[in-house]
Amino acid sequence: MQTGSVDDLGLRNGAPSTPQMTGDWYSGDLETNPIDDATIATTGQLQEGWYFIQMRVFASVDSIVEIVKRDATNASDVNAQRVACKAAIGNADFIGATKVFVSADERFIARMDGGVTGNVQASIFASNIIG
Repeated sequence: MQTGSVDDLGLRNGAPSTPQMTGDWYSGDLETNPIDDATIATTGQLQEGWYFIQMRVFASVDSIVEIVKRDATNASDVNAQRVACKAAIGNADFIGATKVFVSADERFIARMDGGVTGNVQASIFASNIIG
């Protein structure tokens, strides 16, 4: 275990060992009775780079929402992960365990996997790693 001051550990002033991040919160509207495959949140086109991705889902009924990486033309899925949201809990989270490379103009969307009768809302948090 290293000990010492923040400066001694190289953790200040943008040292190369400390990546800087900028992040954005992309909040979808509260959707009532969303249908299967409905996009309920989107980042829009992203700049090329490495990102940490998170998604938070609220649902008044049991729901499944996918966090999906889409290609630069928004024509097909690159990757997708299903996230179950139980109404009894109210919220579900997807927290990416590692950074993900995004090519220019790719995007992330939150998409319903099955329609529901109730309310669902999703937010996507995209943090661009700089350095």
